[in-house]
Formats: sequence, structure tokens, C-alpha cells
Amino acid sequence: MSLESMFDELKNSDATRRRYAAEDLGDAGDPRAIPHLLSCLSDPEVSVREAAADALIAIGGAETGKAVIPLLYSEHTALRNLAMEILVQTGRECLDDLLQLCSSPSADIRKFAVDILGKIGREHAIDNLDPILVCLRDPNPNVASAAAEALGNIANPKTITPLLDTLQGGEWLQCNVVDAIFRIGGDAARRALNNIAPEELADEARHFYQLAMKRLEHE
Repeated sequence: MSLESMFDELKNSDATRRRYAAEDLGDAGDPRAIPHLLSCLSDPEVSVREAAADALIAIGGAETGKAVIPLLYSEHTALRNLAMEILVQTGRECLDDLLQLCSSPSADIRKFAVDILGKIGREHAIDNLDPILVCLRDPNPNVASAAAEALGNIANPKTITPLLDTLQGGEWLQCNVVDAIFRIGGDAARRALNNIAPEELADEARHFYQLAMKRLEHE
């Protein structure tokens, strides 16, 4: 079946045929399908939306990532969530674009960006951590906490000191900072945790700290 025929099938009234067309386009791997598949992310049928997302992931590349990023601004939660799933899988090809989102005027976009970058960082090295470190000092507590969690996923020991510098923040930021340092691991993280004064932490953060120290005892 030609690409044009598959594009036509994406508009078929039968949801099963739309899903099959999306799957076929993913198998074909042709970037020309990207805008057509993007439209399918808003299909009324969940199976078609999921097939379109899988197809975009299969096509991958920077072109896919750059095309999906604007969907993060959508007011539809389901569409944003699909966009984030796709970007976690393809975003390593457009890291600079995602890092730029860390300075967005929108706190929601900044949080989405660090969430995605943190998940990408579990599998792929991210050399430029400065934009995420800036978000660690974000005035929005949700952004700052998400940045701490992302840095824990990325697990670069160089971020331990900036993480420690934010321990004077709110309770949930403290929780995420302690957990991030623990997940970074290694001697530097161990020393950092040992130098934290637990009595100076908020109640919930103190609980996180105690759990981290217990886990360290068994390593």
C-alpha cells in the first residue's frame, strides 16, 4: 500500500482501519507521515491514538520530536500525556529544544520539560544540565521539585552540591532533593547525606532522609 493510500485510510470511518493505517505508517518509518499521525493523536478512539503515538516513536528522529513539542501547550490532558510519552522516547534527538523549554514563561511547560528530560536521562547522557539546575531554583515549587527528581534520574554526581544548596526550600523540594542525592549514589552522595542535619529538615523530608540512610546501611 502506498503512503498516500495509508494517509487516506487514517481518515476512514472505521476505527480499526485507521489503527491499521497508523501501524503500517510506523512500520514504513517515513517522516512524511509525521503530520498525518500528529492529527491522529486527537482521534476519538483510544486505540487509534495509541497506534499513532507508537508509529511516531517508531519513526523517531529530531523531526518527530520537534513536531511533537508544540503539543505540550495543548489544553487537553490526554494529548499532552501522549506528547510526553513520545518525547521521552524520541527527545534525545532534540535535546536542545527540550532544554530551551526549561526557560519557558509557563511553569507548566518548565515542569513538563524537566519531567521529560529526567526520564530521557535515565538511559542517555545529558551533557548540558544548566537549564535543569536553573529550574531547581524555580520560584514554582512544582517545577523545582520536578527538577530535583529529574536530577536524581540523571544521576550525575556533579549535581549533588547544587541539590544540597536547595535544602532550605519547601518540604516537598527537600524530599525530592534527599531522594535525588540517594539515587545518584556513590561516595559523594553518601558523604552529602551524612553531612545533612536531619533536625533541620521538614517532617516529611526527615522521613525520606531516614529511609535513605537505612538503605545506605544495606549497600
